[in-house]
Amino acid sequence: MVSNEMLPFHVAGSAEVYRVDQFIPSYGSTTSDHFPTITKYTLGGPAGDARVVLNEILANEPGSSSAGEFVELVNVGGAPADLSGATLSDSAGVRHVFPANTTLAPGRAIVVFGSAAGIPAGVQAVAASSGALGLNNAGDTVTLANAGGSVIDRFAYTSGLASVDGVSMNRDPDASALGSFVRHTSLATAPASPGTRATGGGF
Repeated sequence: MVSNEMLPFHVAGSAEVYRVDQFIPSYGSTTSDHFPTITKYTLGGPAGDARVVLNEILANEPGSSSAGEFVELVNVGGAPADLSGATLSDSAGVRHVFPANTTLAPGRAIVVFGSAAGIPAGVQAVAASSGALGLNNAGDTVTLANAGGSVIDRFAYTSGLASVDGVSMNRDPDASALGSFVRHTSLATAPASPGTRATGGGF
């Protein structure tokens, strides 16, 4: 069984029906009235393609300063990702444009904060080029698109994931292209983990 979360990894044109009745004449009456299907997927790895996902989002910043809002991106693929000219947007519009020569290595993360004032000490991050992320606590849509405007990843969150001050939403499993978003406190005691794994370990 395959769920629709696998669609981004499907190799186009690879699906086919395996007609086992060519080899087992009585297959339909003795085994099943369904034929197996075969399809291919690209799941990344050492020789795979780049695959950047939204991994952690803090929409409800700690305290009252929206400078503390952040979006964490992780390259879960097997090749460097060129983010030059890529954009990070919410429902209102583009909030950050990655500068030229921005590359995200496989297995590494990059974090975009609302502004430089919100970046905690010791966290490697960049400030939103627009000066704010503007993430809505009542629900919003975060979109990462390439320089040509094609969507790389997108997530529409609800108020339920942004209802607690300082608690982010994080993919579960962490750093997984197929993971669903949960409150960070479902994965670890820390309310958020910008730039590190949910457990605090390094990428």
